[in-house]
Amino acid sequence: MTKTPIQILYVDDEPALLEIGRLFLEKSGDITVETALSAPEAIRLLSDHAVDAIVSDYQMPGMDGIALLKHLRSGGERTPFIIFTGKGREDVVIEALNNGADFYLQKGGYPKALFAELSHMIWHSVKQRQAEMELTKSEERFRHGERVLQSMLNATPAGVGLLKDRVFQRVNRSLCTITGYSEEELIGKDPRMLYPDEGEYLRIAEELYQQIGERGLGIAETRSRKKDGSEIIVILSLCPFNSDTMADGITATIIDITESRRAEEALQKSEKNFRELVTMGPFTCTISDVDGRYTFVNQKFEELAGYTSSEAIGKRPDELGFITNESYQEIISQLRRTAIIDGVESEITIKDGSTRSVLISSRYIHQGEKPQIITAIIDITERKQAEAELQGAHEELKSQDEELRMQYDALAQIQTEWESTFNTISDWVSLITPDGEILQTNKAIEPLLGVPADEVPGRKCFELVHGTACPIPECPLQRMMVSRRQEISVIPKQNGTGWLEVTLDPVMNPNKEIVRAVHIVRDITETMRTQKALENAKKKLNLLNYVTFNDLQNMILTISGYQQVVREMLPEHPVLPMITKQEEILQKVGHSLKFAQSYQGLGLKPAIWQNVRHIFLMAISHLDFLRIRHTIRFDNLEVFSDPLFEQVFVILADNTLTHGASAENVVLTSITNEDSITILYEDDGIGIPDEIKDKVFLADFQKKKGVGLFFSREILEITGIAIRETGVYGEGARFEMTIPKGTWRYAGDGE
Repeated sequence: MTKTPIQILYVDDEPALLEIGRLFLEKSGDITVETALSAPEAIRLLSDHAVDAIVSDYQMPGMDGIALLKHLRSGGERTPFIIFTGKGREDVVIEALNNGADFYLQKGGYPKALFAELSHMIWHSVKQRQAEMELTKSEERFRHGERVLQSMLNATPAGVGLLKDRVFQRVNRSLCTITGYSEEELIGKDPRMLYPDEGEYLRIAEELYQQIGERGLGIAETRSRKKDGSEIIVILSLCPFNSDTMADGITATIIDITESRRAEEALQKSEKNFRELVTMGPFTCTISDVDGRYTFVNQKFEELAGYTSSEAIGKRPDELGFITNESYQEIISQLRRTAIIDGVESEITIKDGSTRSVLISSRYIHQGEKPQIITAIIDITERKQAEAELQGAHEELKSQDEELRMQYDALAQIQTEWESTFNTISDWVSLITPDGEILQTNKAIEPLLGVPADEVPGRKCFELVHGTACPIPECPLQRMMVSRRQEISVIPKQNGTGWLEVTLDPVMNPNKEIVRAVHIVRDITETMRTQKALENAKKKLNLLNYVTFNDLQNMILTISGYQQVVREMLPEHPVLPMITKQEEILQKVGHSLKFAQSYQGLGLKPAIWQNVRHIFLMAISHLDFLRIRHTIRFDNLEVFSDPLFEQVFVILADNTLTHGASAENVVLTSITNEDSITILYEDDGIGIPDEIKDKVFLADFQKKKGVGLFFSREILEITGIAIRETGVYGEGARFEMTIPKGTWRYAGDGE
C-alpha cells in the first residue's frame, strides 16, 4: 500500500531558502511542499485547502511568524506549526511555544542535517496531531472509569490529588477537608500553594523526586499550609502514573498527622527538659532515700564534689565528708519538720580537701510508694569572692572619679572635632530612628534640599526626601527593617531635576535589635544621565548586532544549501575540493557568528544577589539531567553576580552530560576561606586531561564547540569571580569558582 505524502506549507520571505527547503524536504517523496513568501499569502492559501503542517520563518515584513501563529490559533486552526528561523533568543522560543507552536528550530549548520531534523519534526507533529484527534474519539469509553475512580477517591480518608504539569487535575473530598479548600479552589492550581514557603517546597520536591528516581515512589513528612493560614504536619507520598516518566501525571496522597505529632513532640520535649534539667542542668542535683543515702547524682555534683557517681551512690553526704555530721543532722531534722529547705548557706568539703561556699535547697518528693529527697546545691564561692572584690573595686572607683572627669573634657574636645569633620562630608548624612525620625544631621542637607540643618532634627526622613506624610511603598528604611542589612534606593528629586541615591545601614544593639539607622543621601543626577545614555547606546548596538547576525545567518544557510545541491549534482567534478574548503570557511564563519551572538546580552544588566541552590536547580531543569544524581551541601548561599549566572551552571551541567561519559553523580559544595568562598562543582565522569585544563577556558579552544566554558568564565569575571578546573583525569571533573569577599552572603545575615 502506497503511503500518502504529508502536505506542508513553507512560509519565508527569502525565495532562495524556500527553493532549498523544497529540494531537501521533497527529496524522500514522503513530503510535498507548497510555499508562500508572506504570512498574508499563507492565510489565503490555507483558506482554499488544508495542509498537514505549517513551517514558518519568524522575522518577516508586515506580519511575522508569531503573528501568523496567533491568527491561526485564534480562529480555531490546530494544524501543527513549526517556527523555523535564525533568531535564537530564549524569549522568542518562549513566545512561540506559549502561543501554540509545536516545535522551534533554529537555522544554522549543514542544510542536509538541518532539513533532516525539520523533516523529523514535521512527521512527529503530524502524527501527534492525528493521535490527539483519535484520542478525542475514544474519550467516551473512559467516562465510566472516571466515575469509578472518583468514587474510589472520595471513599478514602486520606487526601488524594491527581497532578499533571504540576497542577491539580482532580482531588477527593478528604483533601478538601484536610486543606480547607474547596474542589474548585484546588483544581488547576499549583500544589505549592499548600506549602508554608518556597524553601520547604523545593526541599520536599528534591527529596521526593530523588526517591521516585530510585524506587518509583516518594514518601516524606512535611508541613502544609491550610486555607486559613494555619500549618499542619502531613505524610506526603508521590507516585507517577508511569514508572518511566512523570510527564504522564502523579498521584499525591496526604495524611494529616498533626495531632499525633504534636502529642509525641510535647511528650518528648517534656521528658527531654526534665532529663536535661536534672542531668545536665547548671546546678548540682542529687536524689536520696529517706535515710539520706544517695540514689542519684548528676554530672555537676561530680564536677563540684570530685566524687564519681559510683563513689557517691549508697552513701550519705556526711559519710563522704561532703558536709559535717552536725550540718547533715540539722538539714534532716528541718526536712522532717517542714518538708522543704530553701537556700540555706553552708560550707562543704570536696574530695581534694578544699572547702566551697554553697546554697542548699531540699524537699521531699514521692516517686512510687517511697518518698525521696531531692537536693539542689548552688556553688556561691566565686560570688562571695566577687562581693569582696566588688567592695575593693568601689573604693578604687572613687579614686578614679577625677580621672574620668578629665577624660570627659577630652571627649568633649573630640566631639567638637568630630562634628566639624561630620559637616565637611559632601553627602547628606543623618542618624534616624526605626520610624524615620531624624536625630542628628550634617550640613550637607542645606545645598542638597535647601533646608537649614538646625531645622531638621525631629522631622521624618520621608517628609524631606519624598515630600510625603508617610513612607512610600518601596521605602528603603522599611526594607532595611525586614532584611536587617544595607538597603539602597534610587529616586527622582521632588522638583524633577535629577536623581538621588538613598542608602540605609542598620545600627544594632548587643541583642541584635535595630535601634538606629545611618541615612545617606547622594545626588547622582549626572551619574544617572551618563548611565541612561550608555544603556541606550547598548540597546542600539545590540539591535544592530542582531539584525546583522540574522541576515548573515540566512546568507550562510542559503550558500551552504546551494553548495550541497552542487555536490550532489556533480559527485565526481574536480571543483568539489574547492567547495569543501568553502564549506569549512562557512562553518568557521558560522561558529564566529554564534560566538559573537553569545556576547550580545553579557553585562547589559546590573549584577544582582542570586541564591546558588535555586539557580543550580533552575539550570539543570533545562537539561535531561534525570539520570544524574545531584547533591547540594549548603543552603541559602547567595552570590552577587551577573543575571546570566544561571547559564554558568547550564554550561557545567551540559559539560557533564556531553563529556562526562559514565558520570552518575554531581556534588555542589562550598569552602569558606579567609577572604573568599569557593563553590565546588564535581562530577564522577572521565574528567579533563591535564594538558587541556587551562585551554578549555580559552576562546580559540571553545570556538570549535560553541562558547562553552569560555563563556562561563566571561560571565563570572564581570563580578570578579574566578573559575578553574582541578579534577583528577579518570576520576571526574572539578570546577572551582572563587567568590571574593563582599560578593557572597547567606540569606538572612542582615547583622
